Amino acid sequence: MFDNGFIHITNVDYSDVVIQNMALTHEHCCSEMKWKVMDIRDMSEFQSSTFDVVIEKGTLDAMLVEEKDPWHLSDDGKALTTDILSEVARVTTQCGKFISVTFSQPHFRVPLLMKVLHGWSVQPETFGNAFSYFFYVATKGRSLGKKFPTVCPLRADVRVEEARTRHASAPREDFLLSLDL
Repeated sequence: MFDNGFIHITNVDYSDVVIQNMALTHEHCCSEMKWKVMDIRDMSEFQSSTFDVVIEKGTLDAMLVEEKDPWHLSDDGKALTTDILSEVARVTTQCGKFISVTFSQPHFRVPLLMKVLHGWSVQPETFGNAFSYFFYVATKGRSLGKKFPTVCPLRADVRVEEARTRHASAPREDFLLSLDL
């Protein structure tokens, strides 16, 4: 993403070893990036509505690994998911995007993301052929369906179209660039 012009990136992980190694690896090429040791359930270091886009790749999967039945989350699993997604919703701007990359199929993941409490519309997508990843683009404050009005005015300070045009020739494998943000 950095190489494609998105330079204001804050990276978060609960492992200080991961954060230290990644910060060292990228200190010369990506000095604008920020690296934070933090738990996704408590990102109180960030103010509400800090980020236009939040991306997680496998974090929810890892946090729910002990669940025995993906059709029926335990009470602890439900509480954990609610804590995580509520915190992500808090730090995401109105009309901001939460992108979740996972192996979890839509019939498991969409109901978790569509809770009215988070105020997101959700668009599931797939990437890959024989072995697919699923990714979900959740838009905060966007219409949940025909019954609900859209409450996302265009923001003059966000130039997504400019980035999309600049990278129109990017290879299909870079699925984040192909998302319709």
